[in-house]
Amino acid sequence: MTRAGHKRSGRRAGPHRTCIGCRRLRPQAELLRVVADPEGSIWPDHFGKLPGRGAHLCPDVVCMREAVQRRAFSRAFKRPLQPVDADALAKNFANQARKQALAILVTALRSGFIEAGRDRVQQSLADQKKVPLVLVAEDASSGTQAQMRTMAERADVVWRQALTKKELSALHRGKPLAVLSLRHRGMAERLLEELDPLLSLEASRKSPESKSGPSTRKPREGLTQKSLRGKMPRK
Repeated sequence: MTRAGHKRSGRRAGPHRTCIGCRRLRPQAELLRVVADPEGSIWPDHFGKLPGRGAHLCPDVVCMREAVQRRAFSRAFKRPLQPVDADALAKNFANQARKQALAILVTALRSGFIEAGRDRVQQSLADQKKVPLVLVAEDASSGTQAQMRTMAERADVVWRQALTKKELSALHRGKPLAVLSLRHRGMAERLLEELDPLLSLEASRKSPESKSGPSTRKPREGLTQKSLRGKMPRK
């Protein structure tokens, strides 16, 4: 057991894995996992629970393209595989994250933990009620985005901009919805686990770096297996 008030660091804080694309060592919870079927096709393991050997990737389409160019998938699974389409793999992960995020929100709505609409969210923030998360649709107007961002930051509330008004309409009697808040902390944390990789993936797909290809990419800053050799405590 750890001493009260002191959290463990390094590997003791949780398992780490290496992205087969950029070779950066990161906490496993921040990475995406893929598996290979008997026919040699690569499939996303969205929940990280499929059996067998797995490989890990950053939520970044450039890492996925680097893994394809370096033939890292075959090395990771130690056998020949079918050709991998990095962009299709990224899109598959993004689609699954969107579906799971919406499923969490629907469950929260049925449990009475959703405040839907800008006026109700503004009132909750103004009354300083406990609001773990504010969600703004990615296609909300620029005025709505700026207003909700300012209010959330003043109230020291976590906020994200993700999903579309049409997708969020399932929480608003079929009407387009631009703003909502989630009042259950556990559900908010679970939702962020889906939204943050989704946002990283979609940002990477839109970045100039992804369009120019992995060969122009600057080296990432961060931990690598070589840099940590002999420096991290053993279990």
